[in-house]
Amino acid sequence: MYCRSIRDVKLLYRLSDAHRSIRLITGFKYTSKVSHYSTLPHSPFLMTIARSHSQSGNTSQIPKKPKFVRKVEEKDDYREVYDFFYGFLSAACLVLGLTFCFVPLYKLYCSSTGLGFDSKFVSREDDLDDATPSIDSRGEEVARKPKKNQKKRIVKVHFQGQAGSGMPIAFIPLQQSIDVLIGEPCLAFYAAYNKTDQVLHGISSYNINPHESMSYLNKIQCFCFEEQRFKPHELVEMPVFFYFQKEMLDDPLLANVQEMILSYTFFNLQRNSEIVRSF
Repeated sequence: MYCRSIRDVKLLYRLSDAHRSIRLITGFKYTSKVSHYSTLPHSPFLMTIARSHSQSGNTSQIPKKPKFVRKVEEKDDYREVYDFFYGFLSAACLVLGLTFCFVPLYKLYCSSTGLGFDSKFVSREDDLDDATPSIDSRGEEVARKPKKNQKKRIVKVHFQGQAGSGMPIAFIPLQQSIDVLIGEPCLAFYAAYNKTDQVLHGISSYNINPHESMSYLNKIQCFCFEEQRFKPHELVEMPVFFYFQKEMLDDPLLANVQEMILSYTFFNLQRNSEIVRSF
């Protein structure tokens, strides 16, 4: 019994040396949950030592990761935080930039189309330059001369025509648009065709957009607000001879307008007279 115990102790020391060598080579602690004494010969002495070793808590230890692995994981975490922060900052800068660019972009769109123009978006510096008189060498105030680019200006006028309800005619402009030099007269034509076998009497009205230019439009010859008589299946051409006053160049509300729309509408005069008599 004594000899067998001595042999078991020697075998135990050999296993301890092997365990220590594995630990030095790999850098990990050998913590397998399976008892490494299960292959030993059945001995009361060895079974007692193995049981005490398993109860000591060494088998519950978790292997630690190497330092370089932990550093890489920490760098990945920091990189995710940095990416989120930079993405949020870029989005905020983009929204702020679009906010500052909204006014000039809106003004550029309105100046090119002539639609939706608002006087609040007129440059205040231009108003101050026009309102502030210049001072000559003698110290006297002199009226500021108009700018060179405002002496001559061309606007494109688009023409539209339509017949009102109860007016059975075809009414169209003979040209879609004309370039008009402000201050110079311009001639345009409209055509009307009676589609019925009866004589029609009509009257027309006009409208111009933008409405601020209405006060500067002068018509030398026009068919609006005059009674027109159309024979059955008659085609009539009607001229419009007009011009814009040069004072339009000094109006800040129309400084950036490059296109206008001149529209005419024909109404049935006979039907309107019957409606008036009924009242």
